[in-house]
Amino acid sequence: MQKIIINFLIVMLLVGLTVFGGYVYVERRDWQHRIQFHYYAALLRLNLKEIKCDANAPSWLKKTIIKNIQNFEAYASQVSYISPEKQQFTCVVGGKASFDDANEITKDTRFVYASITKALTSALILEQAKHAALDLNDKAFSFTHENKAVDERINNILIIDLMRHQAGFDRYVTGEPMFQQKDQVWCPKNLNRLSEIELQYPPGEQAIYSNLGYCLLGAVIERQTQLEYRQLAMSFLNKSVPDNHFKFIDQDYLEDEVGYDDFYNYIPDFRLTRDMQALSAVSGLSGRADELARLYQYFVSEFGKEYIFNQDIYQCRNGSSCSRGVLMQKLYKDGFQVYANTGNYPGFTGYALVDERGGVLVGLSNGYTSEKKRNAVIDEIRLSLQNEYLPLIK
Repeated sequence: MQKIIINFLIVMLLVGLTVFGGYVYVERRDWQHRIQFHYYAALLRLNLKEIKCDANAPSWLKKTIIKNIQNFEAYASQVSYISPEKQQFTCVVGGKASFDDANEITKDTRFVYASITKALTSALILEQAKHAALDLNDKAFSFTHENKAVDERINNILIIDLMRHQAGFDRYVTGEPMFQQKDQVWCPKNLNRLSEIELQYPPGEQAIYSNLGYCLLGAVIERQTQLEYRQLAMSFLNKSVPDNHFKFIDQDYLEDEVGYDDFYNYIPDFRLTRDMQALSAVSGLSGRADELARLYQYFVSEFGKEYIFNQDIYQCRNGSSCSRGVLMQKLYKDGFQVYANTGNYPGFTGYALVDERGGVLVGLSNGYTSEKKRNAVIDEIRLSLQNEYLPLIK
């Protein structure tokens, strides 16, 4: 009798596993996708797939790139770290079209930067302020009586409010015109439409992430300099990182650009259907991880003391604490501090980090899952950096 019961339980278990396997295979493509990238991460941990790193790269860089592959469900990733002593180390893994693609990515492979581009836009503003061409507390707009704003508070928006995502826009209410179909785009070329918008809260009082605010900053820069945004940006980049490979993206993919895993793509044919020129100041830049890290090293040297490490910059106008500064976001309330810019695109996750000691870390991966998983990777990086500096911190 006992043997019959055992055989029955074994059969039931096998039937259950078969049914569950069939369900996963037929219905849960997301689970299949996730399992696939856990498998890739396991291959990397077991050294069955090579991660190519510079000589003497810290061991935690390899752990970071494995986390990128697993958490973001990416088949290619670059990470580049510049220590406070200005030593740079870069690791890469994956292929241009798939994880096992014989055409493997290198340091020279291009990724989009998505919203990390916003840091460049902020730096262009700070550069103008450094030369007294404008002040961060200048009013960003002025509407005449002939074109009176529906919400007069728009006339109270300061440049610094746009930089700190505190202008009063809520993208879920206001919308994001740059990301609309091409014929619906009005920012940055037709700012009269701004006079029709009603703000969701007074300028300078709350920090709510706003792509529109950075599109408007691009317009402010063009108005101030009388130059096209891309022209001014490339001039700044060439000065900051000589002999670079930065480019702004348009509809066509560039020859040296990685492919993107679009399993979770929420905007089909994104680059074909959007006005990429309109997105220039918001999410238009592309390039490599090592050169982006060197750009952030320039940010630290030129703007760090006043605009990254200065805690006063993380305040709203009403005195309340806001995590977003004019150049980067302050991630932690206390303890070892890390400042960040992050970016997501269909099939892309990126982060650029500056730690409290002036170290820089950039990660670019061609997959996207969630903000929660990205933040989990950054939390682990923070621990790695603390361990890296532990003798110094003591």
